[in-house]
Amino acid sequence: MTGKGGLTIHCPEARRAPTRALRWFVLILALVLVLSPSIGAWAVMIDNGIAGDGRWQVDVLAGGETVVGNLDPVGSPGGIVGLTSIIFDYFHYVDVGADGGGVRLGETTVTSAPALTGPNQVTSAGSFAGANGTIEWTAVSSIASGSTLYLTTLTFSSTAPFGTLRVIQYLDEDVVGVSDDHLIVIGTAGAADFQLLTIDDDLPIGVAHAAGYLTAVSMTYIGWSADQFADLRSAITGSGATYSIAGVVDTGDLTPISDARFPGAPAFGPEDITSAIAFDVDPDATFASVLFSLGGSPTGAPPPPPVTIPTERVPAPGTLVLLGLGVASFTAWRGMRTARR
Repeated sequence: MTGKGGLTIHCPEARRAPTRALRWFVLILALVLVLSPSIGAWAVMIDNGIAGDGRWQVDVLAGGETVVGNLDPVGSPGGIVGLTSIIFDYFHYVDVGADGGGVRLGETTVTSAPALTGPNQVTSAGSFAGANGTIEWTAVSSIASGSTLYLTTLTFSSTAPFGTLRVIQYLDEDVVGVSDDHLIVIGTAGAADFQLLTIDDDLPIGVAHAAGYLTAVSMTYIGWSADQFADLRSAITGSGATYSIAGVVDTGDLTPISDARFPGAPAFGPEDITSAIAFDVDPDATFASVLFSLGGSPTGAPPPPPVTIPTERVPAPGTLVLLGLGVASFTAWRGMRTARR
């Protein structure tokens, strides 16, 4: 190359540097693409932006699922100060044939790992084999600023009619203690205000799950079920669980009780409670959508039920995510080379 004053400088390293950089970039991007089928395990943490009492944060996995939900209760009930874990498992199952053998969305083929697609919004996507061909899914999860609701919209699409398909939202909570919680049935069965609240036996902290029962697209709400850990999960993944609008509760494990905090409301426990909400998809449809809600209760009061649901098809972010990873890796590599000079 030519230096200052027109002096020609022979520098093989200078000529090779761009080629080496390109090779590193291609290598790193190829590695990302090879590993992409396994990136469904990645998670993205979002929260409601509240500092202190009422803070609600969820670590979002593929399919809008989570195993980490942390809530800061109001005050310091029972000596709790700051964030405390209240979620063990929060999964979305798909049951092709609606006869058991449910599979978690996060364990199907994940084509787009969880990625931020908006303020406190995480999107993931994937696919699984349906009765009549491949069914693609997208999960868009979010927590609005100041809200204690973690909302997930699941959409399903296919080029052929879905055939028989059941979608199940499953919650295994652990509020403070593991086996001392109460299940409270809030609202009117099948109505918009209906939700299942699990609350500690004596502390004012809990969590509820619900759905957009009346606004689901090409889906019919068939009811809910509750049992102790791990009976319900075993039924969902095994021979199949039973649901009804009024609820199917294993009262041999979840004893009917009265909770003075919710006079007149059906209550069960104390136990390690699990519950599930189920929808059947229209077998003749090629697009379906439903909203699920996981609401933290920092005061022991029921969180508000969800009231809206978007029904537009949501594009998958996979290509942009992978390209971004490649660019980020290349940038990091260049930074390391510069630092070594």
